[in-house]
Amino acid sequence: MAADESSRYRLSICIPTYNRDVYLESLLARIAAEVEGRGDVQIVISDNASTDRTPDVVARWASRADFVCVRRETNGGAERNFLAVVEAAAGEYCWIFGDDDVLLPGGVARVLALLGEHDPELLHVSTETLPLVEQTTRFNGLAEFVEHFARVQPRMLLDVTLVTAAIFRRSRWLSIPDKERFIPTRYLHALVIAESLRGGGRIVLVPDRVISVRRERAAFAEHGIVREIPFLQLNYLLTLAALTGSDTLLRYCRRLRVSALGGSARMFARETARYVRNAGAIVATGIRCLFAPRRGSAE
Repeated sequence: MAADESSRYRLSICIPTYNRDVYLESLLARIAAEVEGRGDVQIVISDNASTDRTPDVVARWASRADFVCVRRETNGGAERNFLAVVEAAAGEYCWIFGDDDVLLPGGVARVLALLGEHDPELLHVSTETLPLVEQTTRFNGLAEFVEHFARVQPRMLLDVTLVTAAIFRRSRWLSIPDKERFIPTRYLHALVIAESLRGGGRIVLVPDRVISVRRERAAFAEHGIVREIPFLQLNYLLTLAALTGSDTLLRYCRRLRVSALGGSARMFARETARYVRNAGAIVATGIRCLFAPRRGSAE
């Protein structure tokens, strides 16, 4: 597949950020060293109305031709910041990079090499401590990908939702309308890409370790949704099952639901009180996905 001739950038490294000035400063320094002398990588930041030193950190890089920063006037949540940072990008591929994650040495060059080798619609890379696969694995479209892991390793369908592990073709992302319908799921980044691949498209998982993830996932901690994670995960998997019609994944979800509801009724009510406020919107998302027309390639 030919590169997007309208853009000089093969890859946009997209960093949605909020009040992580120290992490962001370190990450930008590492990325700058990796892309020095290149002309095919763009750095894009969307600042979600930070109140710390983030504007000062960003200002130091503002004169670079390969650097773009947008600042939101109000904090609309992490998911809207994902939408904003991809919208501001110009690369053929986008790599949404968590501002609290770490780029390993040589990571940018390795990702570009993998994109050239496989020409994927979606590339999943491994982390320093979690290799996704032992050898490069390819799938044609969402249904094949979901059905394979639903049969042999269902938890992989959750492992690959790590934001920084995915590099995707930007035109696919842009082809999906009404992306905000996925916000209540907390998995907008994964579901937008998933829907774009319903009609086919090369998905590649590689064992190459190019990122490191900090032990505590700050996004979950700051949203205060740690106890809701099992139910958010269940809803995400149910939505994948609806998108692909996978009975195998649906059966797994039924078993997972029994496990999630295994505590006492009082515990269940207490730990999901905030989550159920969004239940209507989340169910509506799954239904809309189920009956949405299937799309072919966005190219």
